[in-house]
Amino acid sequence: MPTFNRRGTSGKGASLVTKHNAELCGKRNVARVMNTFPPEFETGNVLNNIKLSNRVYNQLKLHSYAEEKRMNRLHDKVEKATASLAFDPKTRLILYKSLNSCILDEIGSIIATGKESIVLYGKGGQTDLHKIPSEVAIKIFKTSLNEFHTRNQYLREDHRFKNRCKGLNPRKIVKLWAEKEMFNLQRLQRAGIPCPTPVLLKKHVLFLSFIGKDSVPAQRLRDAVLTPEELANAYKQCLNLLKQIYHECKLIHADFSEYNLLWLDNIVYVIDVAQSVEPHHPNAYTFLLRDCTNVSTYFSRRTLNDYVLSPEETFNHVTGLGFEKRGQEFLNEIQAYEKNVRLQSEAIKEKDNFSFEYFFNQTKELHADDSSSDEDDDNDDDDEDYTDLTSGDEYAATLSKSLPSKIMKSPSRKTKLSKHTP
Repeated sequence: MPTFNRRGTSGKGASLVTKHNAELCGKRNVARVMNTFPPEFETGNVLNNIKLSNRVYNQLKLHSYAEEKRMNRLHDKVEKATASLAFDPKTRLILYKSLNSCILDEIGSIIATGKESIVLYGKGGQTDLHKIPSEVAIKIFKTSLNEFHTRNQYLREDHRFKNRCKGLNPRKIVKLWAEKEMFNLQRLQRAGIPCPTPVLLKKHVLFLSFIGKDSVPAQRLRDAVLTPEELANAYKQCLNLLKQIYHECKLIHADFSEYNLLWLDNIVYVIDVAQSVEPHHPNAYTFLLRDCTNVSTYFSRRTLNDYVLSPEETFNHVTGLGFEKRGQEFLNEIQAYEKNVRLQSEAIKEKDNFSFEYFFNQTKELHADDSSSDEDDDNDDDDEDYTDLTSGDEYAATLSKSLPSKIMKSPSRKTKLSKHTP
């Protein structure tokens, strides 16, 4: 490769060449590709007689920059998000600390993977701070919302998290999601519903009691091979579970299907209740109809056609309502009922606010009367003034029954003036 002077030329006379010579630029571009491009950029076998024009070289250079940025973004995403079969550094740190603090003695293999979490098998340790069972299921919620990005609709109307999920990044929302799973499981436990027992929660990692035998997890209801008698028993249990969750726990599972039910020793266990909502949620009864449809569809396919109720009949059986329509008209009737329930709940909130404002205004009027009476009744120190809080409003009268009907005014304070005698 010739050397060029300040004018960009080399040689003299007939051998004079410039730095813009096409042949020299082609060789120079090949050398740049081989020496300056990153190792990940595949160039293939480059021979000495290959030449690259400036236009081709510039396009390859831009493509190399774009690929490098894309790889950096992908690497950063993999490091920060919990992939299907890997953990980010923060998740690994939580697991390492649980081993060091004797919460866990051993972390085993993966039990199950899903759109929202990964479940690992673990053996509990011995610690004075927490009571850990001998076998635990470690549920790690994925910190990436790409696979399950509809979490917000299950959180925004929950009174426990309604004011906490505003303005949070996806990673913090996942922590709330794990916390909601723990609270819902505790509610199911108090009602006596078969489900995993929450043991410990650390950010987005939830430690649960293990459902299985001899380190073998219980099968999902979908994968279990059941006899016709066991299948009928499972169907009855599913109906009772839906009814019990609705009436006793005041919850709607919102994803009640054969994928979120476990079968062990002729007992159906409920899992994955993070998305469960309360009946006053705007879409609560739509979710419940979907759960009833899942149960009816699954058991109808498993040769129980004569015993399985339709989704509409299952919905009426669970809720105790008496909707008579079918199909889309049934769904429209449910949505109208949801709207009515929501309006009633809003009216109750307005009444609660009204009661506070009412008594607050009455208190302000009482203090105003006290200040005016102090000016008018200077000569009567022992006079007691009673103010009646009962009004013509029925709701205010009802609330006032638990309060004294009259409030005694405190004696007015007056300053005694001594006459000055000359």
